[in-house]
Amino acid sequence: MDRRALAGLIGDEAPTKLGEYTFHAYLAHGKPSAKLLRRCPDELWKAMRSAPAAAQVHVMHGMLWELDGYEAGTVVTKLAAVSGTAVSGAAGWLGMAAARSPDLDLKPAARFWEAALRTDLPAEQYEGFGHFAVVEELDDETWLDLVLPTAQVCTPGLALAGENARRAATHPDDARALRLVAALLRSRLEAWEIFNVGRTGLELFRTTGTADSDAIAELQERLLECEFYEVRTTDGADALPPVADPGLA
Repeated sequence: MDRRALAGLIGDEAPTKLGEYTFHAYLAHGKPSAKLLRRCPDELWKAMRSAPAAAQVHVMHGMLWELDGYEAGTVVTKLAAVSGTAVSGAAGWLGMAAARSPDLDLKPAARFWEAALRTDLPAEQYEGFGHFAVVEELDDETWLDLVLPTAQVCTPGLALAGENARRAATHPDDARALRLVAALLRSRLEAWEIFNVGRTGLELFRTTGTADSDAIAELQERLLECEFYEVRTTDGADALPPVADPGLA
C-alpha cells in the first residue's frame, strides 16, 4: 500500500475523519508491522499522545527491530516530548517484555537505557528501569553499571525497589551494590519498601567484603537515617547506648 492509499485509510483524507480511529484500532489490536512502522512514523508519534498505551508497544518494537527512525536516542527524545512518564513507561514495558522473553535481544534495550542516562530527564522518567532487576538474561556487570546511576538520579525510587536491592545483595563485595541500596534508601519509597530494602541493606552491610570504605559509610549512613540502628557496630549488634544506672549518677 502506497503512502496516498494509507492517507485515505488512516490519515486526514479518510472518510468522515475516521482515520485516527482506524489507526488507534489497529494499534490496540494489531501486531506491530515493520512496513507500517517505516511508512507511518508521524502518525505513530501522534498516537503516542492520544493513545499512548497502544502506540508504545509499536514504537518499542521499531526500536527493538532497529528500524531507521527508531534509534534508541531518537526514541528517548521523542518519548520525553510526549509526557513526563513516557520514557519510564517504555522502560517498564521493555523490562517486563525481556523478563517474559528470554530470547529477546537486549542490546537495543541497553542502548535505550544508556541514551536515557545521557539525557537530562526529570527524575520520574527513570522509575521504569527498575523492572530490569528481574531480567536474568541481562548480565550483572551491565545491570550494575546501568542501574546504579539510574537509582542515583531517580529520587522517587525505582520500580521493584525490593527486587533491585535483593539482586544487589548477591554481590556483597561490589561497592556498586552498596551504593545502589544506599540510593534506594535515599529515594522516596513507600514505608513497606523502605523496610524491605533496609533489611536487605543491613544484611549487605554485615556481609560485604569490599575495601571501598566510602561505599560502606554511605550505606551505613542511609541505614541509620532509616532507623536501622544495628549498623552502629560492624558486627551488626545493637549498639544503642545503655541506659545509665541512676544509682551511679
